[in-house]
Amino acid sequence: MFRPTVVDLLGLKGKRKIVLVSAFDYWTAQACESAGIDMLVTWADSLELMKIVLTKVRQGAPNTFIGAGIPQNFAYVSKSNALQAAMAALEIGADAIYCSGMEIEKFKALGKQKIPFVGHVGYLPVQNTWFGGPKAVGKTCHEALQIYRDVIEYQNAGAIAVEVECVPHKVAAEIT
Repeated sequence: MFRPTVVDLLGLKGKRKIVLVSAFDYWTAQACESAGIDMLVTWADSLELMKIVLTKVRQGAPNTFIGAGIPQNFAYVSKSNALQAAMAALEIGADAIYCSGMEIEKFKALGKQKIPFVGHVGYLPVQNTWFGGPKAVGKTCHEALQIYRDVIEYQNAGAIAVEVECVPHKVAAEIT
């Protein structure tokens, strides 16, 4: 068994859906790898915790593609911090950076450095209070158009993928 690369995952586009699961420990990561999950994502509230969690997840799933969420309280402050957190995650064993809720401008810094990253549009749990709790986003023409524009902006910034969360199926299908 080999660990897939960005090229391998991009090669699946249009052929089948990619399965992504969150994992925060060795045992969950190991079970996901055994089940054939394509991609794991993990995140933590600090750089120190990110290093611990990512190390355990990588140990549990040495042959699975892992997207590491970088801690907002550090990485989202500046482009420099975003790059520093991304480089730390890659050194530990992340294959891509998963930055839910990060400003697209900071993503561009990752893209310029050819650091694989995943964008996130629609409902963003990190911005839960702005939505009044979990709910579908993109039900109005204005919201749907904004989601589409955000996906295009991520694509232009170099994102390898964009998670589209809690978006009506017709809007998601059009974006896909």
